[in-house]
Formats: sequence, structure tokens, C-alpha cells
Amino acid sequence: IGNRLSFNCKKRDTSVADVCTTGNQTTESVIRALYGDSVARELIHVTHDTGSDENFTRSLLTFSMDAYVTNANYHIKKTTFILFINHRLVESKTLKTGLESVYSKYLPKGTHPFIYLSLVFPPQNIDVNVHPTKSEVRFLNEERVIDVIKQAIEEKLLANNNSRTLDVPTLPQVTPTLTPVSATQRGSIPKDSTQSSSTQRANPAVRQDKFVRNDPKDQTIDSFMVSKNHSRDEDENEVGVKRSGNSINTDEPSKKAKKSSDDEPTPTRKYKPCQLTSVQNIVQDLEKTKHSGLYDIFKDCTLVGCVDGVFSLIQHRTKLYGINIPNISKEVLYQETFARFGNFDKIRLSSALPLAELIQVALELSMNEPGTDWTHTAKNHATTLAERYQMLDEYFSIEIDPETKSVSALPQIIDNFIPQMEYLPNFLLNLATKVEWEYESECFISMAKELSEFYSIHPDFDNLGNEDLDTDHEQSLGWKIQHLLFPAFRKNFRPPKTFSNDGTVIQVASLENLYKIFERC
Repeated sequence: IGNRLSFNCKKRDTSVADVCTTGNQTTESVIRALYGDSVARELIHVTHDTGSDENFTRSLLTFSMDAYVTNANYHIKKTTFILFINHRLVESKTLKTGLESVYSKYLPKGTHPFIYLSLVFPPQNIDVNVHPTKSEVRFLNEERVIDVIKQAIEEKLLANNNSRTLDVPTLPQVTPTLTPVSATQRGSIPKDSTQSSSTQRANPAVRQDKFVRNDPKDQTIDSFMVSKNHSRDEDENEVGVKRSGNSINTDEPSKKAKKSSDDEPTPTRKYKPCQLTSVQNIVQDLEKTKHSGLYDIFKDCTLVGCVDGVFSLIQHRTKLYGINIPNISKEVLYQETFARFGNFDKIRLSSALPLAELIQVALELSMNEPGTDWTHTAKNHATTLAERYQMLDEYFSIEIDPETKSVSALPQIIDNFIPQMEYLPNFLLNLATKVEWEYESECFISMAKELSEFYSIHPDFDNLGNEDLDTDHEQSLGWKIQHLLFPAFRKNFRPPKTFSNDGTVIQVASLENLYKIFERC
């Protein structure tokens, strides 16, 4: 559509021109003269210029756009697509298809828009040798340029989509009959119905490929479900640790620690920050190594579900991520150890357990030396822990009787989170052999590592809670992740930078990329 030249087109032997334009008209005036007022009054002017954007310049996406497109009130049976590239009338099937996909969200099925588009590229970015008649051209970074054009046009369509013209049949005039409304009936109308409607109209529409379809604050119905055969008055399940045919039984924690197993965990109480300089330095180091991008993801994400014993899926805005639960649970528990340092609640065992016997079980299983008597070694390790009973109790709430050398309580690192008690013997052995007792900071760090290793979700946890409906869901992996671990890392978790490149967090899908794939289909 030229606005610098004038055109007169008339049939032979007639004096009146069928098409007539002057050379001084604007593009919109020319469209009005050629296509009529029905098109012109529904036009939206769209402009875009990437020449001033350094990022676009460096990526060879420099171009300018001047477009006149119809809004959602106008639609015809076949798309009118007029494309000028560097002031030359050409065709681009890819660009036409992409713009039609944008309008498909706003127009009735089987109808199409009017689109006038003028693009200006640097000459070196255009390939004109595509078609023998030069009617079709290609340009560099075609897909990305089309995405920019689609986004610019769709933003204008959304901004002009608040008002729609609809054809409504005229109804015969009827004299209204006034009926008194009682006070009860008046009171039944919601007070905020008008307000909510106006609020909805005021909110701008969101592009479909940017639309977030869930709220991480929503509560799901399964948090109110009670498993079949589950009762809060049931006795705690026993976990057996066997050694040489004998059984040393430890009970799960008391009902006080389990009282909200079927509901959302009770709100975490506030813990006083530890005043020890060494602990404060450790917390500061955690803050320094925090990955800010992952921190935002974990703070405002939605749990999709468990994939297997290792990976779960979470959603943040329009992206889906796979997360390594054993790695993340270990890091969450490590950080929570310092967050509650010296302020732990206690998980009390139903009876005190002898340290030496538990450590001997761990030695026999880990050393794999049949016939070796580990009794003396186990007693020495038990003595090592018993000698430090005051520090273990004061800072970590590990209650050890120095006379009987038995353990009777463990720390509650995350509310209602119960460790797998079959790993208790190995945990006590690691405390005696792997903790650096001489230096304060190293001692606290190694203690926190052993606690997080003991309490974390282990890959061999084989009960997902999905196959047997009679399984107590509070013991299932899925329930522990959703109701105990997930709220903890959404609230206080500072993911380290290493999680971004060691496979702990992997982006699985992106809504924007999925839309691009579907549009090609």
C-alpha cells in the first residue's frame, strides 16, 4: 500500500475511477480508501523498533515494524495479509501462519483478520533468492523475529480486548412488572458481586503461553484425607533393629510429635537465633552461597507430585522442574539444624536404647568381616558419645545417659518429621567416628552433616504410598514430601549455587516452548 504515489484505476470506457488514491495520504487513509470503513474503524496501530536495543543489535535481530491490524471485533472468512519488507510487497507463509495463530484465540472459529505489516531490515539480513519471482524472502533469525512480532501484536490485542461489539437480536418491548423484594431476598445478594465483576474487568488479560494456572498458596483436598484403618489413638509402629537373632526394638516418637500427622503440619514456632559466633558465621556462609534464582523458585513453587524414590516435580510460574529429593532433603535438614541450633524439640523414644549394642549392629553390617568381635570397639565408641552427653543435649537435644550409656531422645529438626529409625545404628557410629570434636566450628558442621544424612529421604525408601490404600500415608514418601519437607524448603530454604549445575534441579518443560511446538503442529 503506497502512500507516496497516487493511483487511479478505472474500467475501459468509464470516466469514474474504481480505485483512487492521492500521494499524500497516510497508510490508514489508504487502507480506508481501498478496503472501506468497516476495516478502517477497527484498525490497531502497532509499531516496534529494536534498533535502539543493544541486545537485539548484537543478536542480529535489528528491525523496525509498522503495522495496522484489525481488533477482535472484525473478522472475515479469509485472511487479508499484506506484507512489505524493505518497502517491497512480498509473501511469508511462516509469518502469516504465526499471526493467524495469535488471532485464533480471539476470533470465532473459521474466521480471520486483516493484517498490514511493513518491516524494515538491514539489507545484509535478508535473502531474496528464495523464489524465482522474488515474491518470497527469508531473513536471519526468522523464528525469533516472528516471536517478537507476534508478542507486539498480541499485547495490542489484549489492550484493546476490553470492549467487544456483539450482534444482539432486538427483543420486543415488554412493560416491566415491579415485584416487591423482601429484606431477606435483598440480603441474599452477595455484597461484593459488583465489585468482583469490576475487578475482573479491570485486570488485564494474560497471554496464554504466559498464563500461570495455579496458586502455590492453594490448599489441596488430600491434606484433609484420613487413610483407611488409620486412627490417632493407635499405638506407634515399632521399627526393629536386629542383631545376631536378637531384636532391639525402638518405637516411633510419642503421639505428641505425631498429633497432626493427618492434617497440615502445625505452624512452626519461632526459634531464637543462636548467639554463638561460630554458628552465626556458618549461617552467613549459607547466605553467601545461596543461588538467588533457585531461592525464588523454591519460595514460590507448587508441588506437582513424586516421580519415584529420587525425583519429584515442582512448578514455578510457567516452568516445570525435576528436583532430586534426597539431595534437597539433606540440604534442608542441614540448614534447619543451624536455624534451630540449641532450640530443638525432642523426639522421645519409648525406652532408652543401649549405645554399644546399636553401634555394634552398625559395625557388623558396614565392616563385612564375619567372625570379628566388635564388642570392645562398640563400647569405646559408646564411651566417646557418653562423655559428651552435655554438649549433645544442650545444642542438639540428643539425650544420652552417661551412666547406662543409652540414648532416649533425638532432635525434632522439622516439625512432625520422623527419621527412618533403621538408620539409627549407623548414625550413632558416624557420630563417634566422623565428628571433629576438637574444634567448635568443624564440630558443629560435621554434626549437622551427620544429622542431615540420618534424617534425609533415602533413595531406597520403597513406599510411595500410592499402591496400597491401606498403607498409613504419614509413613509414605509422597506424604512426607508434600506435608513435611515441602513446606520447610518453601519457607526457609537457601539452595546452594551447586544445585544449578549438579543435576539436583532440572528444568523439564516450559509453557512458552510448548506453545511454540503446538503452533507448528
